[in-house]
Amino acid sequence: MISAQPTTPRDSTPIAIVGGGVIGVCCAYSLARRGAPVIVVERDEIGRAASFGNAGTVSPGHPPINGPGRWRELVRSMIDPLSPLYIPPRLAPGLARWLWAFSRRCSPAHLD
Repeated sequence: MISAQPTTPRDSTPIAIVGGGVIGVCCAYSLARRGAPVIVVERDEIGRAASFGNAGTVSPGHPPINGPGRWRELVRSMIDPLSPLYIPPRLAPGLARWLWAFSRRCSPAHLD
């Protein structure tokens, strides 16, 4: 985990950047330079997980993850044992709340 403290007084709530790949680290660096408190969350070593495999490739052809109706694809992927997003069935209230909140944001009004 990398932490950068603000250079000017601001809200003390840090911005969490999930992923220590090239994009995550660059975002954290840019935010920290602007004075924002930043925390980079990475499971292992910075730049060694997904970024290591894709070498920082950005794929602009991929649509936004919260596109209209996308939550249906998410649920289908979660129950397909061959999907990279497969989650074994279990009672998980936190996951159910997250899925509900995500589905509410899969609309044209929430796309940027």
